[in-house]
Amino acid sequence: RVALRAAALREFPDLIKDSAGGPGTITWVDPEDLDGDGVTGDICAVIWDRTGKKGDYRTGYEGTYRLCKFTGFRTATNKDAHEQVLGLDVSPDEGMRVVLRKAAIKAFPDMLGETGGTPGIIILVDRKDTDGDGQTGDWCEVEWENGSKIKHNTGFEGDFQLAKWFSLADEAAGLSV
Repeated sequence: RVALRAAALREFPDLIKDSAGGPGTITWVDPEDLDGDGVTGDICAVIWDRTGKKGDYRTGYEGTYRLCKFTGFRTATNKDAHEQVLGLDVSPDEGMRVVLRKAAIKAFPDMLGETGGTPGIIILVDRKDTDGDGQTGDWCEVEWENGSKIKHNTGFEGDFQLAKWFSLADEAAGLSV
């Protein structure tokens, strides 16, 4: 599994149209040494999951690499040490009590008002692999205490908006991380 390298996208921004930002599968590796450096595999053919497009990409030809190993979307940035991030640290389940992550509130301040700033309960978990990273549960629908029902990302393309909720009683009992 491969993705387009960030450096390749900076140099050739139109390449994003091939992959639509998602992963692909190598379908062919050139057995010849096209640039004479003694290494074969200078060009690879890829079919992209999201677009179905096929294309040839440099994988060492004249020192140019346009592909990298796809490692998935499941990494969270700005993770609070005490959070159990849904879709990363813990799998989302229907009936689970959750809160918005601090990073999600910072990125999308309007979410705080939409949810009432209170815990909510997951009422639906996406059972498909919506972003093509090989893992399900990319989003959940949450019913918040203010009555609103909102879909939140729990891993979709690396976006993690929810954390498991712990009450003060849970913390006192030492159940929180």
